[in-house]
Amino acid sequence: MARMDDGAVKFDPLKLSIIVAAHNEERYISRCLEAIEQAVEGIEHEVIVICDRCTDRTTQEARRFPVIVIEKDQALWRNSYAENLEIGLKQAHGEFIAVVDSDIRVEKSYFRKVLAAFDNDIVSVSGKVETERSTLFNRIYSLWEKTYDTIGAGREPRGGNRIYRGDILRKVRFSDTIAPDTDVDLRMGGRKIYLREAISYHMRELSFGKCIRGQIKSGRARRQLRIPIWRTILHSLVRLRPFVAIGYIAEYYVKRTEQIGRHGS
Repeated sequence: MARMDDGAVKFDPLKLSIIVAAHNEERYISRCLEAIEQAVEGIEHEVIVICDRCTDRTTQEARRFPVIVIEKDQALWRNSYAENLEIGLKQAHGEFIAVVDSDIRVEKSYFRKVLAAFDNDIVSVSGKVETERSTLFNRIYSLWEKTYDTIGAGREPRGGNRIYRGDILRKVRFSDTIAPDTDVDLRMGGRKIYLREAISYHMRELSFGKCIRGQIKSGRARRQLRIPIWRTILHSLVRLRPFVAIGYIAEYYVKRTEQIGRHGS
């Protein structure tokens, strides 16, 4: 990496490591890796795919591409996804580390736009994730997502399409939490930015039940990360995501019950 006279980073040549964690994603993994292959053209890179206890054709599909495939046979962490990221990080040699979920399709210009946004103070950059409009529910959800562009409040950076400065990420590592990306952000310090011009697409077909489960998981993660409850309630109200607050409260009582049990034993 070289510095220009104005202090900006020059990314030529560049070493980029891309971590893709997959668990039974034969439906999406090929499209994910095809998009990555197009987006890294001209960039010095490596792609590391962690196949987490896959019982379908995910591993075989991944091996069709010029990537490093790591097969994981058992989960040692409570959050197997977080463990997958840590496994990938241990194998990564890049100056910058990208996390791309296996159901994400990045645009061809994605990596160049995100990498160009880094300067001396920035430690991570996340792009915009849009829902692929493949079903009626996905189209409705995609329209609701566009309110972020007008209201602005409540948008949370997505860990499934983010690039970190490698030297700092290797110091803090991923941990066994519900939201490893947010946890890393809190511990990294430095500036993190959201770049709406760098676009990727969430390919997975959504449903009402999946959205509810996602909100509850987000609320539990907020509690684990000790985000104030007033911020969580405000987020739930502004974004019409009531189950985020429910997940937060549920996680509080689960931990409270565990503490009482430990003190009573």
